[in-house]
Amino acid sequence: MRRPGLLERMKSTAIDAEEGISARADEILACLTVATIVVASFWRLRFGVDFTDEAFYAAITQRYALGDVPYLDEYNLRQTASLLTVPYYWLYLKVNGGTDGVVYFLRVIYFLVQLGTGWTVYRFAEKRLPRSFAMIAASLPVVFIPFGIPTCSYNTLGAMFFAAGAFTGLRALFDDPRPHTFTSAGVLHGLACVAYPPLAVPVLVFAAMTRFAREDDGADATARDDGADATARDEGDDGDLEDDDDLDDEDDEARRRRWAPFWRYMLGLTAVGLLLAALLLPGLLNHGVSQALTYESMTTQVRTIDKARDVITSALSTSAPGGSGWFATLGVCGLIAKQHERLRKYVLAGVVLWIASYFQDVQAAYTANVNSVYLSIYLGLLAGFFLLLVDWKRGGRVLMLAGWIPSVVAGFIMGFSTSNVGCVNGGMGLFAAACLAMIAAPLAAQVASLSQLGRVLGVLVMSAIPLSTLSINLRTTYRSGEVSTLTAKVTTGPYKGIWSAPSTALGAEDLTRDVRATLGDAKRMLVYYDFPAPYLAAPVRPAMPTVWTDSRAKIGVLLPYYQAHRTGDGIAFVLTGMSSFCPELEAIVQKPERLLKDNGWYRIYREPPP
Repeated sequence: MRRPGLLERMKSTAIDAEEGISARADEILACLTVATIVVASFWRLRFGVDFTDEAFYAAITQRYALGDVPYLDEYNLRQTASLLTVPYYWLYLKVNGGTDGVVYFLRVIYFLVQLGTGWTVYRFAEKRLPRSFAMIAASLPVVFIPFGIPTCSYNTLGAMFFAAGAFTGLRALFDDPRPHTFTSAGVLHGLACVAYPPLAVPVLVFAAMTRFAREDDGADATARDDGADATARDEGDDGDLEDDDDLDDEDDEARRRRWAPFWRYMLGLTAVGLLLAALLLPGLLNHGVSQALTYESMTTQVRTIDKARDVITSALSTSAPGGSGWFATLGVCGLIAKQHERLRKYVLAGVVLWIASYFQDVQAAYTANVNSVYLSIYLGLLAGFFLLLVDWKRGGRVLMLAGWIPSVVAGFIMGFSTSNVGCVNGGMGLFAAACLAMIAAPLAAQVASLSQLGRVLGVLVMSAIPLSTLSINLRTTYRSGEVSTLTAKVTTGPYKGIWSAPSTALGAEDLTRDVRATLGDAKRMLVYYDFPAPYLAAPVRPAMPTVWTDSRAKIGVLLPYYQAHRTGDGIAFVLTGMSSFCPELEAIVQKPERLLKDNGWYRIYREPPP
């Protein structure tokens, strides 16, 4: 008797394995993966103390929660994102009675935003993919921590609300055309613009697509043309005028139906815009915006064509997986997938695993803090590649126009508008496209037709993307080092409950105690330079028109505000060891006779009289 060959034995083994797999094994595996991601990401919130950027995001929110006015009391252009968290911050101060633990609280708020964004991804994905794949796609927002800072900021909120609005809008276009769904998409994109105003450009692109990228437009247009031709043939030139009126009425109704999604989307967008305009009106009327633009020009470079070129070229070459072979590899993969449909799922699985493995490790061109950002960039660009393999008659065209293109525009806009070099900030705008790639890849691979074993393997492949990002998140923090070295827990102050290096945790506690002890009943505080953390030690207003007293700026122009708002009862927190950036301010504040506390790395002075 002939012994079975290798291929026959492998086939037999696969059949036996599949028979032993539960009919819902892929869903069970997906549930376990998502649960691991959610629990581990929530655990990660407890690690890393940052006195700079994260404190900056919270300090602007605090000043507005205490009653300061946008663009009158704050000149930093990145301030509007803080308006979104003011109600929560204000409520926290009322309930908690102080700022102890407020940094962790804002991290929890961001975690909830991540979960909400993941839910919008899932709601859209579940209609076109098996639930197991939809769950894995929805887990990507939970692990997205730009720069290793898991909190509410203009970057994170801009990325999340733009992605949430995009998937809510896509769900309205494909599955749920009710008015409130389009309006909800407009509201979410309006919030994205509040968080990151330059996102207005891709939001308008998306708005246009709600009209021109509807899935049934082509079919409707063909039906209308065929109907008109048939009518002309049957009735000739002497057709009934009443029939012509009926056709006109039908055309008007069809036109209103086609434009309805656009206007409903714009309604939600306009509602957020009007609310924002009301909040910013005092600053607009009193030239606060012009002051903010002046301050911005002091601290960052003017955006030029060179900046645009830098964003594009760095995205296409610098740090790309495979370097110069990036496009060649994708080209070969695309040809194979297009010509050999039976091999497509293997090609796509290989590309996904290639990206996941590449961003599993810290690349030489950047640090671990931006791994998830670069993953978003290249996964977002890959979404376009995946969509080319999706049947355009079944939604691929709409996903390309209304899903991928606005996100690519957002990536360019966010990369161009920032002072960060290269394309790094583009990962925030491209995050919606990265989530779309998690749907487009299994859609192109036609996973719904796979066997149960194939689905399990497919879930394992797609899980590699969020799990690789999670592994980086669990290893590193922003400015606090490796998670494994963060062995001390802060016991008091705004960073209460967060683990950090022993020296950093001690510094956070000393800073809080000294500020509170010297502040007394004062209502104002000054902190310089580039060090906003002390503002969070106690809920008082900053004495300068910015919580980030930028060492690059001509701070002398801010002194009239300081003169007008100080009473002589407040304090000035001075970070030692820095160069002299504003001699006139230092001459006013740093008087030996007013020194209240010298902790070595900082000094606290009694505020000079007005």
